[in-house]
Amino acid sequence: MNPSKILLSLLLLILAGCSSYPMGMDEETWKRLPPERRAELARQQEAMDHERRLEALRVEEKEARLRAENERLRLETLRTLYRRLGEGEVVQIGLLGGEGRFYEYRPIVPDSLLLHIGEVREYALQGRNDLELTLWLRYEPGKVALCSHEPRPRIDPDHCAVLVERDWHHGEDYQVDVPDGWRRKKPLLRGLQVHIRNLRPRERRW
Repeated sequence: MNPSKILLSLLLLILAGCSSYPMGMDEETWKRLPPERRAELARQQEAMDHERRLEALRVEEKEARLRAENERLRLETLRTLYRRLGEGEVVQIGLLGGEGRFYEYRPIVPDSLLLHIGEVREYALQGRNDLELTLWLRYEPGKVALCSHEPRPRIDPDHCAVLVERDWHHGEDYQVDVPDGWRRKKPLLRGLQVHIRNLRPRERRW
């Protein structure tokens, strides 16, 4: 069989399994076309689809590079800031256990993070079911607030649990519920185990 006829047959076979027709044509118009014209339009459509896929990949790669560069700049800014801050101005917060309201209550994935004094951080807390929820953290002199919603200038006890310092120099353990003022009977986090300690300047290694 002629190779061109084989290609034509394959293209038409592929199109037969599609729910739409090339170049935005309706079924009636498409069926009136001769087989050679259908094959030509099918090739054009495939080339356009291929170019769109390539463009989507290029955009995705560009966005990934931009995100990586933004993250690099953010970390560099934090490194500079943390080197300048004194004793007690950076705390390490360990989220060690407890349950989050991931639709249903499920165990969280333990994690830790650093906060500098005056910082408010939106943090994605992971669950063991691969879901995540948003936790807001705020560090003020002598206290850390864990909130279900972005904290206002004045910390709202309906949305925040406040951990007060007694001896962060050596580290302290807490167990708290993080309330959700919109769902008072179902806190965002329950039985959350937290460890907080001051991070000394010599420990701030990157």
